[in-house]
Amino acid sequence: MHRVRRWEGGLPEDRTDELNRMIAEFDAGHDEWLRRGTLAVGHFQMRHTNNRVGRFLMANVTSRLLARLIVGKGLFGIEDRRRDDLVEIAMEWLKLSIFLRIPTEVAEASDERVVVLRPECTIGLEGPECAPLCRASMNMDMEIVRRLGGRLVVTETILEGAPRCRHIVTRGG
Repeated sequence: MHRVRRWEGGLPEDRTDELNRMIAEFDAGHDEWLRRGTLAVGHFQMRHTNNRVGRFLMANVTSRLLARLIVGKGLFGIEDRRRDDLVEIAMEWLKLSIFLRIPTEVAEASDERVVVLRPECTIGLEGPECAPLCRASMNMDMEIVRRLGGRLVVTETILEGAPRCRHIVTRGG
């Protein structure tokens, strides 16, 4: 459909509308591209790290390095500074989810705790056999929240049979 247009003298053709339409068409698929990328990460983890060594490395090395990179470099808009306000801590942590358009429900937010529910696995893991991998990969989120000044506890996961994953952010300890 795209063709090369040659300028044959006179004024060049204004293709602003064409480019804007192309941008809009690509952006309309943004959520699908993010979902595909997230699922690809989950599938990679299931194939290559869902074993004792892989989970150990995920829990103790990879997730912590990713958290340090994300917070330290301010990726996804997360600001690298400790906070006292739990709502601010939760908001900084949730910026990654917002950026990746991961479904998130805030069940409760107070000065004592913030409860976040996830109606689906954030990286597309499926089946109870992936529950240990899920726990290992959640260390990244726990480390992000810790670096921001809070503490994250995952009390329920979909992979362990809960209807939603339940995350609780409290003051760091």
